[in-house]
Amino acid sequence: MGSRLHETNGRQPFEPATRTSRILLRARGAPSGLVDGAWWPRTTNLTLELHDVISAVATHLGRTVRVSFAWNPRSVTQRGLDRHDGVLVCGPVDGQPQNVMYLFGADGSRLALLVVPPDTEADCAYAAMRLAVGASEV
Repeated sequence: MGSRLHETNGRQPFEPATRTSRILLRARGAPSGLVDGAWWPRTTNLTLELHDVISAVATHLGRTVRVSFAWNPRSVTQRGLDRHDGVLVCGPVDGQPQNVMYLFGADGSRLALLVVPPDTEADCAYAAMRLAVGASEV
């Protein structure tokens, strides 16, 4: 049986997500903030969920070509084992906060996601995500 790829409007061809990514994005047209959204990963091995994150933000960013973040050693090792997918994964750019992931689109656009630690209690993680996107009710 062959591998089924998921096309996100002709963008990144990735396997369909097995679980919904825990991502909250700022509404289009909302006042800008320090970040454009927040992500609460399920594990410290962030690259395991990277394709799901990229697929989840595709309607806001388009095709992702580069992701910069302060990766932990486990994620770096996993990334070396992943199949080539056309996305450059690199360390943080100058001035990038340690807990913020930047995703860069093919058109030069950038999306900044606050990364909430995976071991955060659910209520606290949800509150942090809502604050990150400027939600009026936390």
